Amino acid sequence: MTGGTGAALKHYQECKARGDNFCLCVKLGTITPHGADVYSYAADEDDMVEDPLLKEHLAHWGINMMSMEKTEKSMAELQIDLNVKFDFDKICESGQQLQPLCGPGFVGLKNLGNSCYMNSILQLLFTMPEIKERYYDAAARILSNAPSTGAADDLSVQMAKLAVGLLSDR
Repeated sequence: MTGGTGAALKHYQECKARGDNFCLCVKLGTITPHGADVYSYAADEDDMVEDPLLKEHLAHWGINMMSMEKTEKSMAELQIDLNVKFDFDKICESGQQLQPLCGPGFVGLKNLGNSCYMNSILQLLFTMPEIKERYYDAAARILSNAPSTGAADDLSVQMAKLAVGLLSDR
């Protein structure tokens, strides 16, 4: 994704095959007195990490971290560049005449603040046959047996109402 050649991963795999499990990799051009990009190939991490002993680890290789200046973009900067340049038209189908969908199963939920996460989960849940059967197909029974007081606190009632809203033409 960043144009690398995979040399660090290949080196790690070769070392590991010899029994040397040196899992940390430092992007040399990002070293400053304040830190550097450090990646861990360890199976339980496999991600960017903070190395609290970075100064000592680099000194082992004769690198004085305190005298280094950044010469390359950090992984965070590269990711920001990718996000800025991302062509959203590819996924948004910009410029195309789209057929609007509506009706049962094509009802969306309005996002309020950060509710988009919850909304996407609920919409996904209600595509599952088991959830449809449990709450939509049984909605009439669930709603007719709803307590006269406290229906707002009854999960089954609220889920049935949500199912009817998402999956019916009402």
